[in-house]
Amino acid sequence: MAMPEDNNAAHDNDDIIPMETLTEMFAEEKYGDGKSTTILRSTMAIVSVIFSCCLIRMIMTSKDRLTTTYHRLMLGISIGGILFSLPQATFAAMSPTDVNYMVWNTHGNQSTCTSNGFFVSVGKVVTLFYSCSLNIYYLILIKYNKSNSYIRKKIEPFLHGVPILLALVVGVMGLVNNNYNDGGSGECTITPIYNPPHCIGYENGDVREGFTIPCGRGRGEELYLTTWIIVPLIPPVVISVSLGMLYRHVSNQEKIMARYGTGALDTASEQSSSNQNRDRTYSRAVLNKAIAYSLSYFLTWGWGIGATIMGLVTSGVETTLPLPYSYLLIIFNQLEGLFNLLIFIHPKVIATKKSHGADNLSWPRAFVTTFWSGLVGRNNVRLN
Repeated sequence: MAMPEDNNAAHDNDDIIPMETLTEMFAEEKYGDGKSTTILRSTMAIVSVIFSCCLIRMIMTSKDRLTTTYHRLMLGISIGGILFSLPQATFAAMSPTDVNYMVWNTHGNQSTCTSNGFFVSVGKVVTLFYSCSLNIYYLILIKYNKSNSYIRKKIEPFLHGVPILLALVVGVMGLVNNNYNDGGSGECTITPIYNPPHCIGYENGDVREGFTIPCGRGRGEELYLTTWIIVPLIPPVVISVSLGMLYRHVSNQEKIMARYGTGALDTASEQSSSNQNRDRTYSRAVLNKAIAYSLSYFLTWGWGIGATIMGLVTSGVETTLPLPYSYLLIIFNQLEGLFNLLIFIHPKVIATKKSHGADNLSWPRAFVTTFWSGLVGRNNVRLN
């Protein structure tokens, strides 16, 4: 039941801020930087969803489709990216109207905010840990010289299972503890305990007159914040270590072949897997692709990692970021779909350029040709 503002027995009226004052206090932020960041975030989210869908389309129309571990992992990353970005493409319309004095364009309620926060959290964790799975796949393929058949049967279930299971655990934990709230940021994932300014002077569980969401909603704040500090910091460690191991292996392999010739690597163990074409060129190509996807990860999520580190250094997770940094975080946070698409079609762009003659087709034309060919499901599009 709604609690009236003038209930002196229950509240200290000296602490309660009148709605007229709150509206005036946040008007500049709401229609200034708040509106700008909301529009930028949703616009970039739409871009991310489009490119992730394009990548999925290219996978499904390719010759191999979902018959390779690589394609299945890229599908997982792309789906995670869509789950992460799509709820953010609503221009804050999913945020509850209870915070409309602070947040621009709110049209939702607590249920829409909860669903929004859940899918953003699940999508983020899925994407982060599928990036780990991709690097681990490359490491096992090259350094440990395992066949695709072995990887598919013995390793791949874990490469999919860990990201999905961990994402569901983190997502459901937020649901159970009512941690998906919008405390005035326009996002439903960074306020584990709901205490916006209009709740000042009210006890936990109270609902201010004219509002619907109880003040103090949510529990387990320390668990929530600790989870969102630890979980995002695991992937960069896994990706860096696996990439370092892969780089060292390929470099050592190339040094041995350069010094002694390719025959120096013809051991009995490697002869049993010779049909996997583990030669110098192939290993270097896989390494380059692993480096490219790792850079895609760090360009996308490194800004958030930096924000987390800044919060830890200043002894506060919710440290206010400089506005330029916030804009860069918002922009790059939604670009992994584009980066992954460019990396995915890069070998095909090179093949397209070579097939038409290196001097007869510019790189932009080769990219457009390859991109359109992948979308429509044709291996080659003849230029007019």
